[in-house]
Amino acid sequence: MRVGMDYMYKHFLKFGLKIHLGRGTTPSKTEAMFFPKPRCDDGTTKPNFNVADGFISYTRKFKYLGSHIVPSLDSEAEIDIRIKKASQAFGALSESTFRNKDVRKHLKGRIYVALILTILLHGCETWFLREAEYQKLKAFHHSCVRAMCRVSMSQVRRHRIRTSKLLHELSLQRVEHYLESRCLRWAGHVVRMDMDRLPRMLLTSWCPTSRVIGRPRMSFGHTIKKFIIKLNDKLDDPDAKAWDPKLKGTAARKEQWRWTELAKKENKDQWRKIIRRTDGWREREREEAEAKAAAARGARRGPESPSTDSVFLVHPPLSG
Repeated sequence: MRVGMDYMYKHFLKFGLKIHLGRGTTPSKTEAMFFPKPRCDDGTTKPNFNVADGFISYTRKFKYLGSHIVPSLDSEAEIDIRIKKASQAFGALSESTFRNKDVRKHLKGRIYVALILTILLHGCETWFLREAEYQKLKAFHHSCVRAMCRVSMSQVRRHRIRTSKLLHELSLQRVEHYLESRCLRWAGHVVRMDMDRLPRMLLTSWCPTSRVIGRPRMSFGHTIKKFIIKLNDKLDDPDAKAWDPKLKGTAARKEQWRWTELAKKENKDQWRKIIRRTDGWREREREEAEAKAAAARGARRGPESPSTDSVFLVHPPLSG
């Protein structure tokens, strides 16, 4: 690292570019990160190393394009930050919108999808999720749903209110529907890129090193595979299935890892059928909102009263 940074610092000076270095008590704006072997991170930060007449500091969290990178390269830290930011945005709009009883529920749901879910799932296309992170996202989503419906957890337990009923009132789906749809759509875009594109090369690349003892780490490929298996089993049309769900063992694993072939340009329609199970919620939301609005208009009008435009009152003449 030290030799490479010395060479880079001198090379940039030839073009009039200068890397910011720390000097004295002034910290360095240029930061370095060390990535240890899997399951070998002790949580410590490496000391500063000298470059030219200054130094560069190591960091354990680096923000790049809105996403946070950590030495373990997992998504736990990023998900915690996303939940925190989404919670702050939800709290800022809670009194005026989400907990306001004068705002219609389906409108709350649309605002929640446009603002809160956008913040929560920013960068989720590259996440790889373990069950613990999945449960964190579900817990936050369900708590927001209860808040928008003005239902407390004690009321849920006392009256046995199902989350599916609250989601239906808000015209929302479960959080895994939004997450799976975004991840699979982005994976299809990457697969259809040319092979000389960097995202496409990194998608199927590997490091020629020996594997550590234990189960392989959760990866982006494992996440996509898990999503496809679940959606493939839910498809009603047997012709739209990516593989026969009756396959077991090695034959099933071979078919499940063929998702890069399913997402290619020639199989784009089949790939859309797979993710369509989680897509189309906007259309369903619009249809339900229109039906609710029509029912509300009918309730406000009340029963139709007979028209009095053609009713004439005839008074007989008084006899003298």
